Amino acid sequence: MPNDTHNDMNSDMQNDMQNDPKISLDDAYGLKTPEDNIALYRDWAETYDAEFAQDRGYQYPQVIADIYARHAKPNDNPILDVGSGTGLVASALQEHHTDDAQLTIDGVDISPEMLAVSRAKGVYRHLFEADLTQSIDLSELQYGAVVSAGTFTHGHVGPEAFIKLLRLCRAGALFVIGVNGTAFDQYHFGSHFAALQADKHITPVEFIRVQYYASASDDHAADQGFAAVFRKV
Repeated sequence: MPNDTHNDMNSDMQNDMQNDPKISLDDAYGLKTPEDNIALYRDWAETYDAEFAQDRGYQYPQVIADIYARHAKPNDNPILDVGSGTGLVASALQEHHTDDAQLTIDGVDISPEMLAVSRAKGVYRHLFEADLTQSIDLSELQYGAVVSAGTFTHGHVGPEAFIKLLRLCRAGALFVIGVNGTAFDQYHFGSHFAALQADKHITPVEFIRVQYYASASDDHAADQGFAAVFRKV
C-alpha cells in the first residue's frame, strides 16, 4: 500500500516540524517527492531568510549572481530564476544592476508560500508555481539567461530538467546553475552535461567551485558545490 506509506511519511515529517520548529538542512536533503518539498517549504517560507540564510551566512545566491554579472552580455536577459525560493538570487542580481530600470527576472518555484515571500520583495516581473520534475508550461525561446542556487541538490531537482530549461531559452542564452557537490556525482550531472555538449545543445561547461556558507558552524558548514556556466548553442 504505497500511498498509505507515503501519507504516513508525510504525517511524520509534518509532526517533526511542528515539534521542532527550526527546520534543518538534513530535513531538506531528505526530501523524496514533490509533495515532500511542498510540505517542507510551506513551513519554512516565513523563517527561511532569517533562520537559515542570515544565521548561516548563506552566500550561495550572491555568488551565483556575481558569476552571472561577470559573464553576462547585454542580451542575456530576461532571466529565469529556477527554484527561485524567497528571491535571494534575484535580489542579488538586482543589486548588480546600476541602471535606473531593474533587470527583467522571472521566477519559478514549487512552493506557493516561498513565492509569496519573494513576491513581496518586488524583484521579479512574473512568478510561476511549477514542479520542475514535470513539464514546464512556459513560453519557449523567451529567456536570455537561466540562474539557479540551491535547487539542483538532494531531494529537489535532477539534471533531467536541463533539456526542458533549454527549450525555454533563445540560442546563446547564458546558464549559471548551482549544483550540490555530492549530488553532482550521485545524480550523474557530469554525464548529463557531457551528453548535452556532445549533442550540440550547449557549449563546454565551466565549473566554478562554490562555498555555500560564510558563518555556519554545524556539520554542513564546509558544504560546497559547483556553478556550471555554459550557453545554449
